[in-house]
Amino acid sequence: MQAAVLLAVTTRFPDILWSMRALRLPRVLVAIAGFLYRYLFVLADEAQRLARAREARSAVPALPAPVRAGRSMAWRARVTGGMTGSLFIRSYERGERIYAAMVARGYDGDVRAFSPPTLRTLDLLVAALGALLLLAVVGLPRFWPLGL
Repeated sequence: MQAAVLLAVTTRFPDILWSMRALRLPRVLVAIAGFLYRYLFVLADEAQRLARAREARSAVPALPAPVRAGRSMAWRARVTGGMTGSLFIRSYERGERIYAAMVARGYDGDVRAFSPPTLRTLDLLVAALGALLLLAVVGLPRFWPLGL
């Protein structure tokens, strides 16, 4: 898990997509990952807008401190379910509009980019040093006596 977090923090997402293509993952899976990353923030923004609208519509007048503000748990569950359904419908419709716009611009299912990244000498050196460090951490305790 730490390696995945380290990869995500240190590598740009387009480079991760290139790596997925280099590992010969299915083209559709790479495209879905790219679109997920691109539109995840749009979806989060839409959810925040829905939450703000709900707060504006269900305002409770100022009450004394011991009085519980808000409604019952069943009411909150019903409102949350309605928001989730509305978010799904809006996301689906937006996805249809985006896909229609992409097809109109010649999208054929293949995500294009300028050029694949190249492997430099520095990259090979860093990989070799990382492998040696890993080998030292894992292998040294097995072959080195603990008494020294």
